[in-house]
Amino acid sequence: MKYKLFYTLAAFKDLEEIKVYSLAANPGGPLDCIQAILSKLDSLCEFPFLGNAVSNPTLQYANCRYLVCEKHVALYQVDESIGSVFILRVLSHFQDWKRILDKGQTEQEEKIPL
Repeated sequence: MKYKLFYTLAAFKDLEEIKVYSLAANPGGPLDCIQAILSKLDSLCEFPFLGNAVSNPTLQYANCRYLVCEKHVALYQVDESIGSVFILRVLSHFQDWKRILDKGQTEQEEKIPL
């Protein structure tokens, strides 16, 4: 079964920040980083459990997983009952993403299909 992929507004904002940073670092250059992240996330449609389960007990209860994408970490949820994967956040591995997750900055938001 092929799962549907949805992005929260926070995940869209994260991707936009990555794009802005990539363009600032390499003006006029290709956005290979964004393309690689999106390609990796697209693979979740076929393999929704590709990423690892998070170690945070609260997020484990919410079925949260994470997937390393280039120099970024995507936090996502799998809902098997409706065949969907929800991308919650896409954070740089330079960010203290475990602290961000511990602070609960992954609250459910409007989910948008891409």
